[in-house]
Amino acid sequence: MKEHRPDSEALPAAFELAAARLDDLALSDQSDRVMQRLWARFASYTKRCGIVAARDINAEVVSGFVRARAGSGSVPSASTMHLRRSALRLLFRIWRECELATGDPTLDLALPARSQLGVRPLTDDEVAICRWASLSTPAETRQPATWAAAEAGLTTGEIPLLSGSDLDLDSAILSAPGTTKTDPRSVPITAWGVAQLCRRIAVIGDPGMPLCYEGTAGAESGQASVCRAIADVLRRAGLADEPDVRPRSVTAWVGVQVFVETESIEEVARRLGMRSLDRTASLIGHDWRTSINCSGGKS
Repeated sequence: MKEHRPDSEALPAAFELAAARLDDLALSDQSDRVMQRLWARFASYTKRCGIVAARDINAEVVSGFVRARAGSGSVPSASTMHLRRSALRLLFRIWRECELATGDPTLDLALPARSQLGVRPLTDDEVAICRWASLSTPAETRQPATWAAAEAGLTTGEIPLLSGSDLDLDSAILSAPGTTKTDPRSVPITAWGVAQLCRRIAVIGDPGMPLCYEGTAGAESGQASVCRAIADVLRRAGLADEPDVRPRSVTAWVGVQVFVETESIEEVARRLGMRSLDRTASLIGHDWRTSINCSGGKS
């Protein structure tokens, strides 16, 4: 996946190269625009700081950008600072893969909690980083497939049961098997998820074999294995230290997407296979009695 060009050492070229790589993540148009906008602002900020190469950007510069006041002079909200940091974290991940940077100056940048929830939904920008983080090596297929199933709305109890025969990749539909706590259902797969599941099926070969769990120790072991895989992606994405981010945050992200599209808690519950509307609303941080979204904002 490395893409190093002789002329890419200069900072403007480094930003152009990163922008081109966004296509690999199959982001929504909105998320793509957000990343591009924040990177453009960061490019202007680094230019004012006199920086000429990506590898010269340090933690002080990153902190200054993330905490910068708005044009009106107002202090940025916690959600805004998290969004800026996520955008830079993705930028530096791309630059490291292209050998334009050797580290990530965002890693030690501590920010206030994004929400007051025990488990909050991931935001679109965080999902983008996690997609990239799941692809730890070009040959890695299990973690990206696990993440693809999670962002389709499958729970950690369902993902170990998933096999190639549960997929209709031509229609981008997945048959969620259900568990004792969730109902079987058909759910759409993201474009990025289709690509990763195709790669995994090609490696596994047998469509009847589980895609994301290779053990034979039973349901609890399979769920634990999937939880570790998702937690590992969150760690490599730099989100493990967020007190309100857990593997279930991926499921909550799916729920938020459905709620934004439908404005219906019932539709969210059906998509996630949940049987309690109260638990569904709580998962996505929505108080349906007062119609207040408590999730801390969405990118």
